[in-house]
Amino acid sequence: MSSLAAARADNFYFPPDDAYKLRTQHPLRERAKKLDQGILVIRFEMPFNVFCACGKLIGKGVRFNAEKQQVGSYFSTKVWNFGMKAPCCGERIEVQTDPKNHEYVIVRGARRKEETYTAEDAGTHELPDREESGRPADVLQRLEAATEDRRRGLEGAERISGLLTDAGAKYGDDYAMNKALRRRLRGVRKDAKARDERRAALGLPEHEYEWWDAAGRRWIAEQPAACRLPGKLQRRGVWGGASPRTEVACTETHCIYERLWYNNGHFYLLVDGDEPVAGWKMSRNLDLNVLHVDDAAAWADNAAWRPVSGDTLVFDYVYFLHPTAIGHWGEMMFPLYSILRQETAFAQPPSQFVLLHLKRAHLMEWVRSVVAAALGVPRGADLPRLLMQQESPSMWNQTSAPLEGLALGEWACFERALVVRDIFTGGVRTFLSREDAQAFRSQIYALHGLPEPAPGPVPRVISYQRKRANRRIVNEQGFIRVLREFGEVRVMEFDEGTPFREQLAAMAATGVLVSVHTSNLANAQFLPPGRAVVELIQRNWIWHNLDKSFQVQTEMMGDIHHYAWRARHRNQTVYLDKRDADRFGDWESEDCDTEECVEAHTNVDVVVDLARLRALLQSRLPLVFAGASVEEAALPWPEVSAGENEEEEDEAALPWPEVLAGEHEEEEEDAWE
Repeated sequence: MSSLAAARADNFYFPPDDAYKLRTQHPLRERAKKLDQGILVIRFEMPFNVFCACGKLIGKGVRFNAEKQQVGSYFSTKVWNFGMKAPCCGERIEVQTDPKNHEYVIVRGARRKEETYTAEDAGTHELPDREESGRPADVLQRLEAATEDRRRGLEGAERISGLLTDAGAKYGDDYAMNKALRRRLRGVRKDAKARDERRAALGLPEHEYEWWDAAGRRWIAEQPAACRLPGKLQRRGVWGGASPRTEVACTETHCIYERLWYNNGHFYLLVDGDEPVAGWKMSRNLDLNVLHVDDAAAWADNAAWRPVSGDTLVFDYVYFLHPTAIGHWGEMMFPLYSILRQETAFAQPPSQFVLLHLKRAHLMEWVRSVVAAALGVPRGADLPRLLMQQESPSMWNQTSAPLEGLALGEWACFERALVVRDIFTGGVRTFLSREDAQAFRSQIYALHGLPEPAPGPVPRVISYQRKRANRRIVNEQGFIRVLREFGEVRVMEFDEGTPFREQLAAMAATGVLVSVHTSNLANAQFLPPGRAVVELIQRNWIWHNLDKSFQVQTEMMGDIHHYAWRARHRNQTVYLDKRDADRFGDWESEDCDTEECVEAHTNVDVVVDLARLRALLQSRLPLVFAGASVEEAALPWPEVSAGENEEEEDEAALPWPEVLAGEHEEEEEDAWE
């Protein structure tokens, strides 16, 4: 078709000698905005059913605006990568062509839904092969087919009759069914009574969440006014007539926003003027949108909005799928403590604390204590006003729910807000200085009425922190025997109901803390000076330096020894889900760089190399017990891959454990994962 003929269909015509460089736009417009990077935006259709990293199903045929980019070649065939944003959670999904196998493969952000079935199981007619289709349709063949059909019909009728008989025997006796139902309900009431008695023994309110009425000194079911979003609807400027335009000052660790706007679960920069302003990510889960108007003051005068005066801390709990994992709280609260010590002009504690993506029931005592210390709340004083999102049964709806106290579509403006950068936006996961780290440890002990930890003789007490649901030590009996060679062994199990004061007391009495990599290692930096941590790291655990998440915290303390043993081989890992073993069992650590692979390796048990563990303890613990400094007794962090000789020794020394999927009874998920 000629160019002129094509114009009749498209209603526009560019002559062959048209000077594109003189035009104001690229012919492909927004699709070519990243063409200088080799990226073209195209319409991409998902070639098969996939599960997003958040667990939502994305069906075959769903279309996306995808970024198409060449990432390699297979002989002379180009390998293309298609990147798109998941509609359910915003996670980036990448699909790549595989010319060798004539297939698409998921490389990031999703996993393919495995669908294997036969035509008979699916209830569809299977097309005959050439041999069958070429047979003559004679009388004998038709007779054979009719006989086979009758046989299948009789088998089906017999099976249906058996199912009906079983159903009648099971559900036909009304008395037996009623008795079974009453028995089950009695069990439910018994469990509820036991739960209520346990909450009463711990001094918790009767229901899962109630509000504390400070004036009446009692628990109430209705949210008091002190916990709601303050301020009244305005249509005029406040705060001394300052412009409603947003102003931002950022450092490497945090940003302070003057007049940060909020509406329906989203934060906005209010800007005016002719200069374009692009938004950015405030944190991993928070996008900062731009509200660009001609005149910010005129817009604010014509909009109904609620001013939130004072200093506000906006906190995005980035790991909202693990709301009770205290290790993630530590890596965000510790940098905040240092930042607030630097920002002396920012109120301490702040006027209000905006806590996103969580429910109030997730604020266990450990979390409240660490938050109080980080915000500078004195002992015996209340936390600042907590502003949270309206609660939803679905965690995915919870993340985008509006703030409590705001009507749907209502605007709010925070006079001044501080947002800490997380590790996904350039931040750090520990304190900014050794002085801050040690001051925080002292403050935590003081808040609970315990003496400040001080240097002194290291007790020969080895506290082994045991896991219940996953990351258990398969050869635990031999493991404990090895520990007993070096001192008194105390086995500990902490959960969300363990009082924080009890946990601190256990740390104060510990000489060496031994544990697999688990969130409760967030207590490691509360060890007194001179004590040691021995961490057992599961295989393929390196995504975003997760294996060092607690080591960087104890390192910042400057007076706590931290050693590690790492599982490097397949025979040191027992997958609790056979599907995880089939999919990721042969992956190397360098390949396990997706969230899906990391999640699979949280659900494993570990076989510890007892010989190497004994050698580690023999070389370091005498120095620890003798009072050597951290520098004198230091060891390099274990490498991800073993050397050739070490690998051969490991493979020969350890048996190959069977996959235990399905052999463990279902247990309640460990809240301290």
